[in-house]
Amino acid sequence: MNQNRRLTKNVGVVVPYLADPFFAEIARSIERRCMAAGFFPLLFSSHGAPEQERAILDSLRSLKPAACFWRLWGGHPT
Repeated sequence: MNQNRRLTKNVGVVVPYLADPFFAEIARSIERRCMAAGFFPLLFSSHGAPEQERAILDSLRSLKPAACFWRLWGGHPT
């Protein structure tokens, strides 16, 4: 944990469907880049449900991630 900013080396990645090849490739690319930069990616699937996405993001906040990626492909904000 970075004591100056109180952030971890965790990076949250939320996609609608990890089983979908398109989103799986996005997640894989982010995962590789995070690991190469010394971060630990945490992958989540919201299963296309906005309420699940909000719950995941709320949970991630408690982990104090260094960054979080979601809705990288557009879409309507929740």
